[in-house]
Amino acid sequence: MAGEPGKLVRLGQVNDMTREQFVDTFGGLFQGPRWAVERAYDSRPFEDTMGVRDRDSYDDLVKHGWERVDNSAAHERATALVEIAKIAGYRFDDLVAEANPIHSARTRFVRGTD
Repeated sequence: MAGEPGKLVRLGQVNDMTREQFVDTFGGLFQGPRWAVERAYDSRPFEDTMGVRDRDSYDDLVKHGWERVDNSAAHERATALVEIAKIAGYRFDDLVAEANPIHSARTRFVRGTD
């Protein structure tokens, strides 16, 4: 069945899911309560999937972290929320087969897989 947790689904199948199937499938995108996924269901139909993995290397990630050291607590909370949304988008892309062919092709090229 489309939407079984841990199995790849196509974007069309996502758009055809019931609320329960959608929440069961994507509830793990965020830790904790599933309200964000339940609310996302109301945004269907989806045309494509969100987020791009934006760090090219470990060194780039560390450099970005050092650039943020002097940020205020409020700025870091806002940054954390953006990062959480990005991670959820990445997990969504990994879960939904062929939903974002450009991202998928780039990921395969970088990983060296077909």
